[in-house]
Amino acid sequence: MKSIIVLLTVVGMLGLGSALAGTESVLTAQALWQEIQILQQNHVIIPESRPYQVGSRTVDAFTTDLANAAAVQSIAQAGSIIHVSRYADHSLLVKENYGMDKQVTGVTAMLKLSGYDAGDRNWVMAAYFPKQEMTPAYAALIQKHPEVVVK
Repeated sequence: MKSIIVLLTVVGMLGLGSALAGTESVLTAQALWQEIQILQQNHVIIPESRPYQVGSRTVDAFTTDLANAAAVQSIAQAGSIIHVSRYADHSLLVKENYGMDKQVTGVTAMLKLSGYDAGDRNWVMAAYFPKQEMTPAYAALIQKHPEVVVK
């Protein structure tokens, strides 16, 4: 991805345990993006998934779903991705979104952080876009939550 716009539901900084970085660190948009890139570089596909599978939404013609070790372990313990009732803390799930031309349109991520937001089951949500374009959805997000935009 060339330039990236990052939309995070994270306001300020959160402590991030050692499961992601190997040491105590601070959760930032950049740190989360680095963890996503590690999954991408190592082609860590979610079990029961495959590259360029048909997307589940009309805006995502195809997706490639990735997961870190904590998420993969949760899936293995449940016996299947559809049987996971609760992901382990520090689980990272990533969806690379593609258009019909199989060009990336964005990357979305969910990171499980105990104590983050019980109302949202402690998931930190992030969206990364390959171009700094103003779309109606992006404009609405900025208007509603201007503090969550990180460039």
